[in-house]
Amino acid sequence: MNKKDFVMSLEDAGYRNCWLAYFDILGFKKVVEEALTQPTAPNALFVIRNNYEDALSELNASDRENLHCAWFSDTFIIFTPDESLQSFINIIRLAENFFIKCIGREVPLRGALSLGLFSYEYALNKGIYLGDVLIDAYAFAEATDWIGFILTPYAIEKAYCLNFYPERNGYRTTYKHKSRNRKIPMKKLKDDQIVAFVPRYGRAHPLYPNHHPLTPVLIAMQRKAPLKEQRKYIRTINFFDWWYRVRVKRKEIGRSDL
Repeated sequence: MNKKDFVMSLEDAGYRNCWLAYFDILGFKKVVEEALTQPTAPNALFVIRNNYEDALSELNASDRENLHCAWFSDTFIIFTPDESLQSFINIIRLAENFFIKCIGREVPLRGALSLGLFSYEYALNKGIYLGDVLIDAYAFAEATDWIGFILTPYAIEKAYCLNFYPERNGYRTTYKHKSRNRKIPMKKLKDDQIVAFVPRYGRAHPLYPNHHPLTPVLIAMQRKAPLKEQRKYIRTINFFDWWYRVRVKRKEIGRSDL
């Protein structure tokens, strides 16, 4: 079977190229395991349930614009019916808003958006989720070492083809920078082919001048997190703060590209 016939057979089986955003709640598995073995289990499980309900409420309240969502345990996915520019704009807006609102509710999310083959018909009709796009988004999200949202190389390449430039729309590429605070925190992969979302809204909190508007929330989350997980929050705070200051400085000198 040649490549063309193989692609056609996948399409006949209900697969198609789709945009897909993957999110999970940071530290969910560990918190559940500890909750079940410690005397404070009921309280911990109550917090987990609230976090999950908060994330779901944000997802359900969103204007999905022909987008589809699914969730299980600590995992949330959002996917589109095709690979068009409009679908990309719809999903990236929803994914960004979902991330921002969940952080605002102190739900620690990490996620990634990718593009590739996905069992679209099976997902809608049978709840079966298969495809390289899901694997790619999962792999890149798992490779990060922070609370954040990124675009994978496949997503970036396609976005460029559609004349959408992430770096002009709130995303930062950091591989050329040597400072640790400027670089996307990664555990397994290099940051030379990805871009990270930095929310571009609001003003700094009066108690935290020159810091990103989300910094107070992230600090509060850090204080509640297990000791081993706190470094992820610190890396996120440092990254957001750095790029927030860059944006403020460029606005002061009349640069509008950030």
